[in-house]
Amino acid sequence: MDIQIADQTGKPIKLPAGEKTALTLAMALHEKGRQALKKKNITLALPLLLEADKEFRQCS
Repeated sequence: MDIQIADQTGKPIKLPAGEKTALTLAMALHEKGRQALKKKNITLALPLLLEADKEFRQCS
């Protein structure tokens, strides 16, 4: 599955494969962490958000 990442104007952003994978994973983990926070499930949210941060740091 190939996900296309675009800027705010809809223009596709070209990223190296590793960064694209890290960014996609980071965004998914971040969203899962946010959903856990909304449900007041801090013990689930914290590891998800920390892992998302780790993945975001792999992107330049």
